[in-house]
Amino acid sequence: MGRWPTLLVLGIWGWLFFPAPMHAARRPAQEALVSQLTLRLGSSGCADRWQALERYRARLVLVVSFLEEDARARARVQSWEGEFAQIAAIQDGARRSAELETMHQRLLAIIHNRKESFGARLDAASFMAVLVTEFAPAATAAWAEEFPGLLRSTDGRVRLVGAMLYARGMPFKAQVPQKGTVIPVLINGLKGGSFEERLRSQRGLFYLTSVRAAQACVDPTDPRLQRTAGIRQWEAWWTANKATLAREKVAQHY
Repeated sequence: MGRWPTLLVLGIWGWLFFPAPMHAARRPAQEALVSQLTLRLGSSGCADRWQALERYRARLVLVVSFLEEDARARARVQSWEGEFAQIAAIQDGARRSAELETMHQRLLAIIHNRKESFGARLDAASFMAVLVTEFAPAATAAWAEEFPGLLRSTDGRVRLVGAMLYARGMPFKAQVPQKGTVIPVLINGLKGGSFEERLRSQRGLFYLTSVRAAQACVDPTDPRLQRTAGIRQWEAWWTANKATLAREKVAQHY
């Protein structure tokens, strides 16, 4: 199998956790908050540290939960990668194809299962996309047929998964959607019920557009009412630019 199993995990991680571009850096006010929190948590005084924990508890809980989900995601992806490596090593072609299709259907079931976490659904779709585009295109070519349907799903989270894949340029050029199909889904994702949905939606928007954080920004750790102003900034930006960008194709890399 060579080095591809390790490269597969690294490749998927690049897609799952793609960083926002440099123009999406924190605002000065955000930098000040981070600096203040860091200083107070590093204080020699117990009272200062306690006050910092109390003040930022709600935000810290969201971030810690996300990091815990990150660890679970790594375990999921490594498990799938190991399973795929075993399937790829099967010599009998018919059996290999059958096992591969079983895995395919199981990943699809995760993507479309409303009881699964958003992270698990995104992981499953990203795993499929990386296999199709980079690491096993011949064996998994038929899997690519599933991607366009994600954006048409009646399940908002499935649509968001699809929008994130396309925003990152994962699926094939033959399936390139228009920005008018992807950007509104990502903006709506800023209203998502989970920190991860909101975080990844904004990363996708920054990646896909030329918008800077100073123009439109939603803090995914903010309570719902505090996120409203940032969401309105994104909505206003889209209203102003929709006529120009809606028909523009999302750049794809494969």
